[in-house]
This record gives sequence, C-alpha cells and structure tokens, in this order.
Amino acid sequence: MPWAVRFPPPHLLADVPVHPTQLYEVLGNLAVFAGLTAFYRHKRFDGQVFWLYVLSYGVLRFVVEFFRGDYETHYFRVFTIAHLIAAAMIAFALVGLRLCKSSR
Repeated sequence: MPWAVRFPPPHLLADVPVHPTQLYEVLGNLAVFAGLTAFYRHKRFDGQVFWLYVLSYGVLRFVVEFFRGDYETHYFRVFTIAHLIAAAMIAFALVGLRLCKSSR
C-alpha cells in the first residue's frame, strides 16, 4: 500500500512495510465519537451511549487486528489475544445494553 509504514529495529517486522493500524484506529475512534455524539440526543436510557461505545470500540478493534502482523501466537489459526478481548468487550456490551434497557 502506498501508505504503508516501516518500523525500525528491534521491531518484530523491522523494515517490512505494514498497515498503519494506529492511524486506522484513530480514524475509527473519531468516527465512533462523531456517531455517538450525534446519537446522544436520541438515547433512550441511561448507560446506552457508554455501552454503545464499548460495543463500537470492540468491533473496531476486532477489525483492525486483522491488519496487524506483529503477533506470534494465534488462536484457531486466525485470532490474536486482542481479538478475544475485543469479542469479550462486544459480548459484555450486548449484555450491558440489554440489562440497562430492561431496568428502565
């Protein structure tokens, strides 16, 4: 990719062009912020915006992790530990949204 970056040694992928996942995450977080800011006026119950952030960030992180190449350990040949944590965030957010919605 023309926007690839190269990290210096002693990085695991030193001098190999890689996706700038840090920038992807920043842009994704800005999009999540803009979306939640616009949604805030339409929230239906307390805690909804918080749990939507946790859900959105979990989804963002899960997707961005596919572009990273600096993990040596993969689970089920595809997922990293960050994928598993992001999946847990998504699950907790869905439960949190359900509980907050039912308690109003």
